[in-house]
Amino acid sequence: MTNSLHTLWGKTFAAKTWHAETLPPMLALHGWLDNAGSFDNLAPQLNNYHVIAPDLAGHGLSDYRSEDAAYNLWQDVGDMDQLIRQLNLAPLIIMGHSRGAMISTMLAALYPERVKALVLLDGLMPGPVAVDDTVKQMRTAFEDRRTYLAKPLWHYDSYEDAIKSRLKGPIGLSRRAVDSIAARGLGHCEKGYFWRADPRLRGASEVKFTAEHNRVFIENVRCPTLLLLSRSAYDFYQSALATNNNMQALVVEGSHHFHLEDTHGEVGEIINNFLVAI
Repeated sequence: MTNSLHTLWGKTFAAKTWHAETLPPMLALHGWLDNAGSFDNLAPQLNNYHVIAPDLAGHGLSDYRSEDAAYNLWQDVGDMDQLIRQLNLAPLIIMGHSRGAMISTMLAALYPERVKALVLLDGLMPGPVAVDDTVKQMRTAFEDRRTYLAKPLWHYDSYEDAIKSRLKGPIGLSRRAVDSIAARGLGHCEKGYFWRADPRLRGASEVKFTAEHNRVFIENVRCPTLLLLSRSAYDFYQSALATNNNMQALVVEGSHHFHLEDTHGEVGEIINNFLVAI
């Protein structure tokens, strides 16, 4: 494993890479409030591929967006498209977890000629919002941005206190998963320990896709796609899967972060078998 830095749009993006650069490229995109450490257990198993896992903007060791910017999905899509072009990775495999899976789906729909296959871990597209909620959604986003820009980072007295704060979060995480994410996501200064992720990431998106937007993106994914889903996510996405025959879905027992849990060995085997067959 190695670390690297990349400049996109004048901002620095940090990344972790595994395996030889001469192997077929795989871009690995982490989820919301995570970072490249999300793939520490899974990437070593994918040793037939050069795995590149960037910290998305505002996450891990990558720069925050400027104060006038936002953290909408399509901005991450633009960043990753630029990274793919800059590193000359296409055609490539894209693997994404949660929010990273949504970014992956959008990239494959926008640039089908450049994506050979998708591996989506407990994510596909975001939960839709009705058109009638557009005004409320945008106003909330603007108010959230002002709130979080004015709010200083919270500092914890100890590493354990910082870890406990993440364990209490809305998405259930094991201690093992949090420690992997903390390696890049937790900083330390004279005030104590702090989570590096930009607080604005917790704010509302300015615009949310409707069910029709989601449908169009899913329908335009033309490459072989493997969705590994927790049981609850499978129930949520089941109707969407019917819109694209290129997608196959399997249920993996475990939490939303099953790729970081004891199930990571099973997950890696399933992914390798899928990619060998395409």
